[in-house]
Amino acid sequence: MTQPRQLTARERAKRDALIPANLQAAKRGDERAFMALYFWRAEQVAACAASGLPPAEVRHAVQQVFREAWHALPRCPATDALEFDVWLSREATRVILERRVANEEAIEPDSHVWSLPAALREVVLLRDAFGHGLAQVARAIAQPEQTVRLWYRNGLEALAA
Repeated sequence: MTQPRQLTARERAKRDALIPANLQAAKRGDERAFMALYFWRAEQVAACAASGLPPAEVRHAVQQVFREAWHALPRCPATDALEFDVWLSREATRVILERRVANEEAIEPDSHVWSLPAALREVVLLRDAFGHGLAQVARAIAQPEQTVRLWYRNGLEALAA
């Protein structure tokens, strides 16, 4: 999977501190706030899409994810950066899987993250595409950290096989 540019801990904390206010404003219909969320997370969504779609589809998939996210945002339960990433990764997963089904003949055999069971795929994407630590992922998806570590390891082993 193509990994987005890794931010320093300080850069990430600074950016993530701005997400709650922008998220609340975007939920109220503020397009500028939503654009900030887009610019802060488009690269991660593109990394997810690139791992499961042909290159020509990636840009369109990212646009579709954010278009659908804009419409679903009032129902988004997230209040912080991590919760937003979990919600957004689930929106992205849904769109990418729909596109994979629609373009079945153009997709390689299941030899990547999209062939993993849903729980493993979610953990791998949140860790590798969105850059969250496994302890954060465990908290966000309400699973014991030991379970999440096992899912991540099993996911990586399945991808390496």
